[in-house]
Amino acid sequence: MISAEHSRIKKPAGFHVVACKANNLYKSIISSSLHYFSEFHPYVGEFAYICGMKVRIPYRISFIVLAAVALLSVFSCSERGRYADSVMAAADSLMMSDPHAALDTLMTIDSAVAAGMTTKQKAFYALLGTEASYKCYLPVAEDTAIFDAVGYYRRHGPEGLLARSLMMGGAVLEEREEPLSALEVYLKAEPIFVDMEDNEQLGLLNTRIGGLYLSTYVNNEEAVSRYRKALECFGQCGNEERVMYAHLSLARALVSESPDSAFAHILEGMRLARKYEDSFLVLEGYELLAQIYLQKQDYRGIIRISEEAVESCGRRPEDPVSESLWQSLLFNKALSYASLGKADSAIYVSSYLRWSDSAEDRMMRHWLASAMAECRKDWRTALIETRISEAMADSIEKEGARLQLDGSLCSPRILMKRNRKMMYLD
Repeated sequence: MISAEHSRIKKPAGFHVVACKANNLYKSIISSSLHYFSEFHPYVGEFAYICGMKVRIPYRISFIVLAAVALLSVFSCSERGRYADSVMAAADSLMMSDPHAALDTLMTIDSAVAAGMTTKQKAFYALLGTEASYKCYLPVAEDTAIFDAVGYYRRHGPEGLLARSLMMGGAVLEEREEPLSALEVYLKAEPIFVDMEDNEQLGLLNTRIGGLYLSTYVNNEEAVSRYRKALECFGQCGNEERVMYAHLSLARALVSESPDSAFAHILEGMRLARKYEDSFLVLEGYELLAQIYLQKQDYRGIIRISEEAVESCGRRPEDPVSESLWQSLLFNKALSYASLGKADSAIYVSSYLRWSDSAEDRMMRHWLASAMAECRKDWRTALIETRISEAMADSIEKEGARLQLDGSLCSPRILMKRNRKMMYLD
């Protein structure tokens, strides 16, 4: 430990000039990194404080300390760099299998270590952070670092990390409700994954693109095509859990125009969901079956399916994605009771509906109100409510027309945000 006691040591000629130059030199070397590693090197911190107090020390000691500090600086930076690399490698290995563990691993990198990263390390750190947050259902709309990562990998490569960063850039734009920009970014990643022959990532990408197209109310042919590609890709890489998701995603795209084809995919998806004990996908399967029965006006079938779903889930789900499926099942069940003339049951079920202020929910409320009025034989109210719901449906489609893409992007007419659960397969 260096102390003020050294100031009483006899100094050689020229000491003040040499010592001053030496002190200034090692101060300049360590000034930028001193705070960075002082918590790990308490003596270095004490030494800096003494320097700050302008304590005079012999030239030889100054030289030795200078050399020691320089070595510690190099050692500390390299050690922290290796530490950051090892943590990020561990997080990357966990990303697909356990994103929560990946996020926890990344959080062990403190701000001091992050501040000392190289540009290359910062790009990878940004990519992993966005991926982990997204897969853990944390908000990423305000994320800007991922676009820095895109820029870095576009300039320096490798292509695989560029494609991954583009995927996450698209996800961020999607969460910002900028579907056109999101789709453009996704399409830039596609040829990279094709060249890499990475079927799993290509399947995920097609799932995301399909999800954007699926949000159209007018034309979902491209959604069907994309989901078929995703199913094929997951089948080729032998990932049965992703095949499970792809079956139900494809079923959702088919349900309005080809319910019989959708039915087979629903049953296969639900079979795999039960095998892997995925309660969310079981619930999704029930909700899709209810849609098919609604098209066929099989109201008793809808009521039966809804009751099976309640029995399967046990209680109302808390997460917002599953809640949206539960809400759809309740709506179809209430609508079915009203269509069967069972007003009391319809009123009872509808009391559990949780409406949002979205245009779609307002349209559905008027639709249900029309069915309830018909059940009461209040034909005038039924006609008014029907006209309102139809006008709102037209308005939604017209609003969607503003989101038309140009011909190079396959011209989907309406793109709306798809829920995150189906956009990133866990």
